[in-house]
Amino acid sequence: MKWFKMMSDNLDDPFIQDLICEFGGDGYLCFFGLISLIAKENRKTLTGEASFSPRFLKQKLHISPTKVEQMLTFCSTKGKLMYTFSGEMFN
Repeated sequence: MKWFKMMSDNLDDPFIQDLICEFGGDGYLCFFGLISLIAKENRKTLTGEASFSPRFLKQKLHISPTKVEQMLTFCSTKGKLMYTFSGEMFN
């Protein structure tokens, strides 16, 4: 799995451009916000599992759970992350 350096060149990445074209700034916020939350859950490591409730993600990202799921599906189909949603938790 390829992770992105938090540098100024991430806006040049084709995946990030596709994400922004599809979801606007919310796509960028969701992707990098989730990376930040996952790293925090896993003590600065991005290669781990994390679980978040829809309410928690709405509070942190200010994006509806439905929209978060749409963005996660987009990212998943592009091979950038894997997730499941049980209706109660995003894993």
